[in-house]
Amino acid sequence: MTPTTHITRTLSQPLLRLQRVVVAAVVVVLALLVCCAPAAHAQFRILYVDSDASGRKDGSSWADAFDSLTAALAAAAPGDQIWVASGVYKPGVTPDATFAL
Repeated sequence: MTPTTHITRTLSQPLLRLQRVVVAAVVVVLALLVCCAPAAHAQFRILYVDSDASGRKDGSSWADAFDSLTAALAAAAPGDQIWVASGVYKPGVTPDATFAL
């Protein structure tokens, strides 16, 4: 073995190991980003509740807010937010009525 070959082999092995470590680290980081980051395309809605609303009552805006919290809870999907105007909201007319979350 010539001195040049020995030096090349001695230098290339640590560089090859370092390259493998860097590639493995990049793969781990990318996997974590894909698995753990919130989906960029995930959509959620804000549903509005106002007992004084007089619009379409579909919860899409303050003007068209649901007039009952029960209706908003029934329409909500996972990830949605329900914004409620100040006021008193009751789940029903009977004393044992409750809101189902």
